[in-house]
Order: sequence, then structure tokens, then C-alpha cells
Amino acid sequence: MADQIILTKLDEDADRILAAFEEHTGLHGDDEGDRMRFDVTHSHDVDVVQTLTDIDEDWTEHVGVADPDD
Repeated sequence: MADQIILTKLDEDADRILAAFEEHTGLHGDDEGDRMRFDVTHSHDVDVVQTLTDIDEDWTEHVGVADPDD
């Protein structure tokens, strides 16, 4: 399992969704401009997709998922 999750910002609504993701999960993301990097080393139980869906059912139009190895 990955120790990092990288969520990319596809539009202006991404910041709202990512801020809510931080609040819901208790994770702090490192804002890298067009994406946010979350360390989940000790939080493997976070269901990223379900949490994002709970925040906004259309999250995939605003937030992408990047490969942490890239």
C-alpha cells in the first residue's frame, strides 16, 4: 500500500474539496500548487474515494489522483 496520496487540482473547485478532505480525514496535505500530497503512512484506513464522494459526488470532475511514484 502506498504511503502517499497525491490529489491533483483540475479546476477552482478542487481547493474546496481538498480542504474538506483534510477536515474529514484529519490529514494535512502539502500544497504543491496544482496538487496536494498527503502522507498516509499511519493512516492506511482512510477510504479516499468514499471520503471524496461524501464531500462531493462529482469530485472526479474537480480532483484527480496521481501516481505517487511519478
